[in-house]
Amino acid sequence: LKLSFMREDLSSMELCSVDSLVSGLYGIETSTGNANGQYATTNAKIHIDMASGHGVKYIACLPSTLAAGSGFSLVSRDGRLGHIPMTSKNSLKRGVIYDMGSIDERIEFDTDPATDLSAVESANCYIVSGSGSYRIKTCQGNSSESVGEVAFGRVVWETANTSHAPKRFSIVSDAVADGQYLYFRKPEGAPDGNALISVGGKDGLILWSWHIWSLENGVTDQTYSDGGSTFSGAVMMDRNLGALDAGLTAKGYGLLYQCGRKDPFVGSCTLEGSGAAVAGQPMMTVSLSEDTCFIEYATANPYVRITSDTGEWLMEPDNTLWSASNKTRYDPCPAGYHIQYESAFNGIAIGSNSTWRSSYSERGCRTQMGDTYVNFPAAGAKDYSGSSVWFNVGYTGYYWNDSTGWRFNSTAVTLRKQLAHGYAASVRCQKNATGPQLSFSLTVSAPVANYVMASPSISGPGYPSASILWGDGSDEEKLVDGSTHTYVESGTYTLTVNGYSFTKFSIRSLGGVSQVDLSSFK
Repeated sequence: LKLSFMREDLSSMELCSVDSLVSGLYGIETSTGNANGQYATTNAKIHIDMASGHGVKYIACLPSTLAAGSGFSLVSRDGRLGHIPMTSKNSLKRGVIYDMGSIDERIEFDTDPATDLSAVESANCYIVSGSGSYRIKTCQGNSSESVGEVAFGRVVWETANTSHAPKRFSIVSDAVADGQYLYFRKPEGAPDGNALISVGGKDGLILWSWHIWSLENGVTDQTYSDGGSTFSGAVMMDRNLGALDAGLTAKGYGLLYQCGRKDPFVGSCTLEGSGAAVAGQPMMTVSLSEDTCFIEYATANPYVRITSDTGEWLMEPDNTLWSASNKTRYDPCPAGYHIQYESAFNGIAIGSNSTWRSSYSERGCRTQMGDTYVNFPAAGAKDYSGSSVWFNVGYTGYYWNDSTGWRFNSTAVTLRKQLAHGYAASVRCQKNATGPQLSFSLTVSAPVANYVMASPSISGPGYPSASILWGDGSDEEKLVDGSTHTYVESGTYTLTVNGYSFTKFSIRSLGGVSQVDLSSFK
């Protein structure tokens, strides 16, 4: 393709096809000089850096048919998103130069710069309400570290959480990379749904990807409290991550996650188990092997679920990939939220404050907290072995915290300490803690080896957001009444508790306390 432009305000441009590969690799038979076929890559786009100056540009494309809806996405130097749409089918044949002429007047630019969703906090998920153009920093999740040298942007997949796939680019369109940002658009009239967008390198591989959660009315927060001490006091999102409503319906099931991974997989779109359809890259599974057992593989293949007979998607489980107390670069929750503490669901009990709903229209647990009802849909899970795609959909809800999980069913709400990380299960995000950070320290002594010590107890609105440093290198990212710790060697240790806005603490059968430091506890 040959095109020319004289505008000096253009920064970058990408050619995107709705359903045909426009870039890739060709092999040449040396004996005949003929192409021996196309090797598909993850890069279905061609990126042009226009910051080097105006004039004539050439784009080398694979022979293909560009369907109506394909087109060029552009970014101006002041952060506005533009588009040159193709309203009809265009066939590109081998060995032909197609002169597109001047593109200056054909670009449909936005009036205002794209909204920066990452201005306050970078994340792996962003909630988008209104239509318009947006941008996010191309950094690794909840960090400031760059994803690397970006060669293109891409809409990987879209779903409306229904049995039929949405029209391509109806939820998210115009993904184009430019320097430090990835730009995209939520079209007018876009349905509620979910999408995965990514940036890739020159080799065509995905460098990083982000979940775009399209909700016209956004989400609300719920405080898990009945005015007393029954519940944890955690401030939580009103729905599962990726859910399109906050009820016990199939649209409330949301997306599913393997523990420690930032990218979602589609959940069920029916009450008893039928996978939601996607437009774009389909979901895939691979077996755990020496080639797939790394976090780098999972990052480069966000649509691939890794299965194994061991129950894990890594060769060696890594409990540090998610952390409730220190949001990690792999945390799947939106800006302003983090993966929940284990204690967030404390106090929820079937038959006491909760009822189990199992009808043609509702499946899951409904808990009354004062005047508020909180719903926990029975979204089930995807099995870690890959032998069973759906697991207890409509009958059980599995919810991850940072390294373990909760199970909801018709008889009980149970903490599952050994839930295999290879399950793909639900996530309910917790609001970032606010208020003053507090801490207190205790000097404790372990008189003998393997001495078991109980933790302090704390309470207040910040209770779910606490961590304990035992002083011997063993740290816990939550502090739960009744938890204990074993000091392997005898000695004196400084035990420190950190948290937000708690109002009191008590030492109960702690043993061996010789000094209490309250200098930061106001």
